[in-house]
Amino acid sequence: MTSNGADYPDPMHMLLLTPQESRRLAELFELQDDRGLSDGEQVELRALVDTYGLLMHEQRMYRFARQRGIPVDQVRRETQEQLDEALEWWRAFEADPARRQEVEELARQRRAQEVETLTGQRQA
Repeated sequence: MTSNGADYPDPMHMLLLTPQESRRLAELFELQDDRGLSDGEQVELRALVDTYGLLMHEQRMYRFARQRGIPVDQVRRETQEQLDEALEWWRAFEADPARRQEVEELARQRRAQEVETLTGQRQA
């Protein structure tokens, strides 16, 4: 138990999927590579991947809470606040075509510089 009274499971010992789910996920990925998946198998694969993602996220929330010595609910609130701020920024960015063009141009310039740098290093 931590000084603030929170008791955390060890995130590294939290199972992400059951052994059966893990085997089925591996099987579905193999089938997908070999022959493609039926509609039902695609639904099953999506559900397992979604479950895995949710459990992994939950594991991270507990790890952050444990590292910081705060309740996991506080980590969830802070994470949601950060996501809300990022979405607000993104919506404002998307709503400003001039800013988008400016950022796109900066990205093109940076890529061109990186290519020049890499090309110059190969020739040297």
